[in-house]
Amino acid sequence: MSRPVFVSEYGVLSPGGDSSLALLSATLSGVSAVNVIKDLAVAVGSDYRAHFPRLACLPGALEWEDRVELALRHLLDQSHPVLLITPDQGAPQFSWMRDVLSLADPEGRLEWVTVDALASVLSRQVIRLRAGEISALSVFGLDSLVHPVNVMQLAAAAQLQTDKLPDGRAVGEGFAWFTLSCQPAPVEWQADAAGVEPNAGEMMPASLLGLADTISALKEGGELSRPRLIIHARAQAPRDDLEWHHASQRLWPARLAPRENLAMRKGEQQAPQPAPPPWQQHLKPAKVTGELGAAAFPMAIALACERLCWSLAPAPQALVVDAGAQQARCAVWLKNTESQGCDSNE
Repeated sequence: MSRPVFVSEYGVLSPGGDSSLALLSATLSGVSAVNVIKDLAVAVGSDYRAHFPRLACLPGALEWEDRVELALRHLLDQSHPVLLITPDQGAPQFSWMRDVLSLADPEGRLEWVTVDALASVLSRQVIRLRAGEISALSVFGLDSLVHPVNVMQLAAAAQLQTDKLPDGRAVGEGFAWFTLSCQPAPVEWQADAAGVEPNAGEMMPASLLGLADTISALKEGGELSRPRLIIHARAQAPRDDLEWHHASQRLWPARLAPRENLAMRKGEQQAPQPAPPPWQQHLKPAKVTGELGAAAFPMAIALACERLCWSLAPAPQALVVDAGAQQARCAVWLKNTESQGCDSNE
């Protein structure tokens, strides 16, 4: 018997706010925590000018290493599996993260998983949770892409956003977590899907199929309704917007039905116009906090839960998509269980 799964707890610590509500307020208002750092000059390709990176750093007064330890111990004390999302072992910040996590988890009870493998591992764990094999599941993501070596590497590859290179990616640091359980809560975890984008280096609509296929897998054998709320975990560059446009046009095309199109061309009816789709809200937390690496996905889930239950304008459902620069793609469908009657704008 498959049991429903709910998001019972969540939390964040980011440059955009030290809570999910603060992050939501910053995202909705467009108040970015990304700043030009004049203390660090980097070289970008063959450009002879000195570039200054755009970073989102946590204030030192927050003592966020202590916050990491407190949050992890809170999750580990509940005696259920905890997935820890980490960058690759070759990343410059990995050794620092290992030292921080060794203090919070001296017994080694955390299950470490990389960003690329997260979607498939999470899907398997959710299946176990629905089957009753585990009582709950927590996902914790931690990363700090503002490490000087990492910043230098991104700048050398011309992937870092600087004061003279606006097309790159701003980076930040922080952590986020959420807990799934079968105890009823305002937000239900309805479906999740993992996928890949084999043509990650291409830009043509016929090539970018991975995100659309991943979203389609959320509801096999049926029509996927058009979501009112979309959380883009890492989107901050025009390329991310282009990939979402290609996916949305495949899944929810804004054009006439074939029969109406044929009747119009035959002159049997006047040229009708497609009905305007209902409103959609797109939230892009990476524009506020910068690219957060391993912490981007759990932070997007926490932001989606906070927005779904926002008292001013609750949303009926949310689609969370994680489509970074790598090939891995992930999509999660969340539902507000207390939003009956708020979907009256159809």
